Amino acid sequence: MVDPATDEVLGERVLLHPHVTEQPFTRSLGDVAIPTDLPLVVVRARTNVTGYLGRQVEVGLRVAAAERFSVEGRDGPDA
Repeated sequence: MVDPATDEVLGERVLLHPHVTEQPFTRSLGDVAIPTDLPLVVVRARTNVTGYLGRQVEVGLRVAAAERFSVEGRDGPDA
């Protein structure tokens, strides 16, 4: 998870083995310090073999959920 303005890594979830046969699969990441004024973060995948993959997901932090993600720890649009 990165700050899209600075490309600073805010949090990282390292998977210990491939999940090729577990599609789709979900993972969570907690205890990430995100600046309160940051309206969104970018989530992108990276492999040890190919590096960062082309697809990334922008996650708006002012909403509780969308089609492919949920945000916990914020109390609404002005939190």
